[in-house]
Amino acid sequence: MATELKSVIIVLGCKPSGCAPTEEMVGRSKVAADLFLSASGETLLITSGGATEKGCDVSEAEFMAQELIKLGIGDEKIFREEKAGTTIGNAVFTKLLLQKMDVTFQEMHIVTSCYHRSRSEFIFKKIFSIGNIHSDYCFDQTVPRESEINKLRRDSMILEKMKGFRTEEIEEKFSDFI
Repeated sequence: MATELKSVIIVLGCKPSGCAPTEEMVGRSKVAADLFLSASGETLLITSGGATEKGCDVSEAEFMAQELIKLGIGDEKIFREEKAGTTIGNAVFTKLLLQKMDVTFQEMHIVTSCYHRSRSEFIFKKIFSIGNIHSDYCFDQTVPRESEINKLRRDSMILEKMKGFRTEEIEEKFSDFI
């Protein structure tokens, strides 16, 4: 039987600096910690992000989990999704993780950088096919590395191609994009 939670908080990864977390990664983690610690009801906290620089064995998800632990959140309360290489991958692999855990939720909060909010929310709503996904909590001390409009165009085309595929099939058929 599925576990029903009030909310799920997903912290999206970003490229580290060599083999160390960036200010952006630390900032996203702080925003997520504040949100998690103020949450009422059962809340699941997921860090999402896969491989980092060559030669670095720490995933984006693990970097953020370490930051969350420094901010007072117990390791046992943090779930790591360590496969995603893109925002679409964050959504796909988070959905697979929640399905594997047999978790349902009333609302989802995506924590990312402010410039990345709209595109992230758009992608998660497409992958999850639900509307109760929000990106109101964000880290706002960064500027985008490339045009979010260009990324949204690219991601919209990829999502269109994914229509009709089950989440489990997407990992195999679209591995270059997630």
